[in-house]
Amino acid sequence: MESNGVEADVAVYNSLICAFCKVNKFQNAYRVLNDMQLKGVDPNARTCNIILSGLIGRGETDDAFKVFRSMLKICDPDADTYTMMIKMFCERNEMNMARKVWKYMKRKQFVPSMHTFSALINGMCDDGDAPDACVLMEEMIEKGMRPGRRTFEKLRKLLLKEEREDVLEFLQEKINFMVREPLSD
Repeated sequence: MESNGVEADVAVYNSLICAFCKVNKFQNAYRVLNDMQLKGVDPNARTCNIILSGLIGRGETDDAFKVFRSMLKICDPDADTYTMMIKMFCERNEMNMARKVWKYMKRKQFVPSMHTFSALINGMCDDGDAPDACVLMEEMIEKGMRPGRRTFEKLRKLLLKEEREDVLEFLQEKINFMVREPLSD
């Protein structure tokens, strides 16, 4: 490509990195990442998410966290980035780390997606932390995001187990109100 005078852009580099990650050639993916930076092409969140996803998929979560930390220096994470990291830490039962990523994201004034909220709520439910899961669920609803069925069901079961039907009813009413609330212009 370059021999023909055509320079690769971030999409081309992302495709190469993706191909290497799919066949577990992460050293090659890192080389491409390094080359693109040397050639003045800035990686974007998609670039790093490709690598993160590959590493997490292989269970190389320590390496994924290292990539995430270095990513913060070269590009801005997106909703997928934060969701992957929070979900990864929740699955490893490292709730303190999941909360740190959440707090960092909020400090950077990043608005979490429904999937980001759900990842942390699910982790909190798995950890038996109904109070914090409820606070997060309420925040999610107040931001106009309806929780997914599985996420709500997981929290519902935890609240019933803890005999907190009052809180469950409150959250259900908020969700129902959100659905009935007319759209504003």
